[in-house]
Amino acid sequence: MVRGVVGTQHKHSYRSLLINFIHNSSFTKNRFSLFMLGAFLLLVLTFAAWFAASIIFGVANLEIREYVGEDFFEVFGKNSNEVNMVAAMYSEGSTETTHRSWKAVGCWSLISGAPVVAFFVFGRLTYLVIMTPHNLSITDVFPDTCDPPNHIKPPFFESYFILASQAFLICFLMDKHWVFQYLPKIFCGFAYIVNPVFIYLIFSGKSAILGNYRYLLLYFACFNLFYSLANVLVPLDIHSYRYCFFLMLSDGRFVEFSNYHSHILIARCSLILSSYAVLMSHFIYRYLAINNSSFTKKLFPLFMIGSFIMLAAVFSTWHFLCWTIGRANTEIREYIREDFKKVYGKDSINFNMLAALYQEGSNETVTQSWIVTFFWSLICTAPIIGFMILGRMIIVKLRKTTRTRMSQKTSQFQVELLRALAVQTIIPICISFLPAVLCWYTPMLGIQLGRTFNYFEVSAFGVFAVIDPVAIILCIPIFRKRIFSKHIIIETSVSSVSGK
Repeated sequence: MVRGVVGTQHKHSYRSLLINFIHNSSFTKNRFSLFMLGAFLLLVLTFAAWFAASIIFGVANLEIREYVGEDFFEVFGKNSNEVNMVAAMYSEGSTETTHRSWKAVGCWSLISGAPVVAFFVFGRLTYLVIMTPHNLSITDVFPDTCDPPNHIKPPFFESYFILASQAFLICFLMDKHWVFQYLPKIFCGFAYIVNPVFIYLIFSGKSAILGNYRYLLLYFACFNLFYSLANVLVPLDIHSYRYCFFLMLSDGRFVEFSNYHSHILIARCSLILSSYAVLMSHFIYRYLAINNSSFTKKLFPLFMIGSFIMLAAVFSTWHFLCWTIGRANTEIREYIREDFKKVYGKDSINFNMLAALYQEGSNETVTQSWIVTFFWSLICTAPIIGFMILGRMIIVKLRKTTRTRMSQKTSQFQVELLRALAVQTIIPICISFLPAVLCWYTPMLGIQLGRTFNYFEVSAFGVFAVIDPVAIILCIPIFRKRIFSKHIIIETSVSSVSGK
C-alpha cells in the first residue's frame, strides 16, 4: 500500500518538474540521476516512518488481544494471542493503551494523508503551468523524442489524466472488499444512464428504419433496468469449500432464513438466465425479418406475446428446478458450517442458499447435487446452442437473398444488425455463463477459488446491463453516427478555422 502511494507521488513530482518549463528544471535532464536518488530516499523514508509508527505504537499488546479474543475466535476460529496483529483500541481500555492507539492512528493518518495532499498540490501546480500560454516544443519537455510538426502540442492533458487515474485507482483499490461491495451499485447507476439514452436513440432520428425491431430493443433496455435494480436490492454472494459450492444473499432485507426469502433468492438467480430468453427473441426476430415474415409486421404483437411467454417459461423452469432440488439441505449446511463461520462470521444454518455437494456426503445428497448441476448446465447451454444455430441460419439466408432479391445496401444493414446481436450475446455469455461454469465445476475437482475471484464473479453479473447497450450503439451505424456527429462537426469547424 505504501509503495504504491509513494511511487505515484514520485511521478507527480517528476511531472511537475518535467512540465514546468518556466523554471526548466535541470532535475529532468542533466541532474535526473539526483532526482531518482531522491525518489528512492523518499520511498525508504516513507517505508521507515510507517514501519516505526507501527512497531512503536501499532503492535497489539496483551490487553487488546484479550479485548478482541472472543470475537476473534468466532470470526477466524483461532486464538488472538497466537496471531501477529497491528491494532488500535480507542476506548474501554487503560489510559496507556488508548493513548498509544490514538498516537498510532495519528501517525498512520499523517503518513497516508500527506501523499494525497501532495497529489492535489502538484496536480494544481501542473494544471496552472499547462494553462499558461507558451511556445514550448515537445522536445523541450521530452528531450529524447524527435521534433514533431509544429502544430502537434505536447500530450500534457493525456499524460496527466493517465497519471491522475493511476493515483485514484491506487487509493480506491486499497480495500478490495469495499470496491466489490459498491461495484453493483455503480453498475446500476451507469445502467440507469446508458439505457435511457439508448431508448431515446431507438425512438428518435432516423431509427424508424429499424421498424418493429425498435420495440424489441426497448424490451431489452427495460429488462436491463429491472435487472440492474434487482442486482442492487438482492445482492448475491458465491463461495466454494472443498467439494461444495453455494450461492446466497449477501446483504439486504431478504437475508434471513425463510421460504419467502428463499423464493426471492431463486428469483434473483432466474433473472440471470432470463437474459438468454430476451436474446433468443432477438435471434428469432432477425431470422423472421430476413424471411419477410408477417410476425415482424402485422402479427408483431403476437411475436412480442410469444417473447414474454418464452421469458416466463425460462424463469419458471429455473425457479422450479432450484426450489425442488437446488436448495441446500441440512447436510450441506453442516458440511460448510465451519468454513462459513470463518469467512462470514455467521452460522450457515440461518441463511437461504442454493448449493451442490459432489463428494464427501451421503449418496442422496451427492446424487441430487449432480442431477441439479446437470440440469443447470443443460438449461444454460441450450440457449447458447440455439444462438449458434439461428446465427448460422441467418447468415446462410442472407447469402441466398443477396444473390436474388435483396439489395446490397439492405444486406449490409442486416449484417450490421447481426453483428450487433452477436456482440450483444457474447457479452452476457462471457460475464454470466463462464463464471457460473467455474463456480459449478471447480468444486467437482476439490478446487477452492479465492474470495477475490468470488467477488469478481458476483460483480460481473451486473456488467452486461451497462456494456450491452453501449455495444449495440457502437455496432449499429445509425446510432453510432448520432453519438459522434457533434464531435465530428466540432473537429471539422476547428479544422476549417485553422486552415488545415
